[in-house]
Amino acid sequence: MKEAATTLDETSESRAWTWARWGMRLLVGLGLAALAIYLLSRQVHWGRAIQYLTLAQPLWVLVGLGVIMVNNVAKALRWRLLFPPGQQPPKGYAFGALMSGQLLNFVLPLRSGDLTRAYFTGRHRGSSTAAAVGTIGAEKVIDLTIMGLLYALVLPSIILPAWLGSPERSAFIGALIGLVMWVAVLIALPIGQRMLARLAMSRPVLSKPSRALSGLLDGLQALRHVRLLPWLLAYSVLIWAAGILVNTALLKAVGLPPTLLSSALVVLVIQSGISVPLAPGQIGVFEALAVLALSLTGQSAEQALAFGILLHIVVLSFPIVVGVPWLLRESRRL
Repeated sequence: MKEAATTLDETSESRAWTWARWGMRLLVGLGLAALAIYLLSRQVHWGRAIQYLTLAQPLWVLVGLGVIMVNNVAKALRWRLLFPPGQQPPKGYAFGALMSGQLLNFVLPLRSGDLTRAYFTGRHRGSSTAAAVGTIGAEKVIDLTIMGLLYALVLPSIILPAWLGSPERSAFIGALIGLVMWVAVLIALPIGQRMLARLAMSRPVLSKPSRALSGLLDGLQALRHVRLLPWLLAYSVLIWAAGILVNTALLKAVGLPPTLLSSALVVLVIQSGISVPLAPGQIGVFEALAVLALSLTGQSAEQALAFGILLHIVVLSFPIVVGVPWLLRESRRL
């Protein structure tokens, strides 16, 4: 009886600690959101910003919604390509999992949505959850490479140190960093899998974690398949081009100059700023990042805030409309 009582106490204590951590994260996130909104209120006239928002041109908003749909579909199709042969989820399932993951990434801290979509996909048709996590890691490798190249191309148009002042030099540095990342993946994967196989054979007690790590590496294997690289590149270019075009359409909607520089800069600043989500829904933080990006190109703070709010709504539209019912349906199946 004492052992059972002790186990029950430990379980209760563990749950209490888990809820306490979630509570702390929520408080930190709410504080961050409040700070972002406060800082915005000091430099932006909210009444004018809302007026710009209400006057947004519906046609360009619809264009933005259409382009974000293309962006999301391309992400789902690229994600499927990254799975090991025989473990690819159906296209509809991959799209729903991706939308629910994006939704949870906005709501929960520390990219929890990525782990959630890996978990659901890993349970689907006997796939490996570890391999699903690996595919998400492969996504990040690809996107970080493209982001580095975009930074190298965009930043010379803003104020930079003299040694990084030429577009040719910065583009070369960005391309070199991306090349090093790809070569590291190509070399490290087979070496890592051989080491894990030997470890599992020599130390049976480590066989289970070794298999899990091997599954993670399986999710990165697509980066080594030459026949897949053209498709991965095509989908990745479409994803990032659509992200830039969404901004272009919404800049036009609120009456801001729809320049390629502004659109690309917004993508880079927001993607960098929300990579570790803390504030619930990124409320306030998302808009502050949009204002920061557009301020670097000399745009009106009120129009920039209207653009940030509109972009936030458009970005969240499909994760809410598709992700919520998908998540509810799949949760009932567990």
